[in-house]
Amino acid sequence: MGGHLGTVEFLVQQGASGGLANDRNYVPLDLANFNGHGEVAAYFLSLSGKIEGENQSGLSGAAEGVDLDGGAEEKEESGKS
Repeated sequence: MGGHLGTVEFLVQQGASGGLANDRNYVPLDLANFNGHGEVAAYFLSLSGKIEGENQSGLSGAAEGVDLDGGAEEKEESGKS
C-alpha cells in the first residue's frame, strides 16, 4: 500500500505471494492500483502467470466475482431492461 517497489520485490524474492487476498478479498495488485502505485501494480502484473501457478484462486479468484455488465443477464432473463 505504501508503493515501495524495492520492498515489494524483496518480499516476493523472500517467498511472499502476490496472489493471497486480504480479509476484503483484495490481492496486492488491487491495493497497489487503488492507491495509485503504478510501478508496483505493473510489477505484480509481470508476475501474474507465476502467481496463478502458485495459487489457483489468486488473480482469477479475485476477479471471479466481478460483475462487469451490471447484472444484464439477470435483467434480460426476468424480462426487465
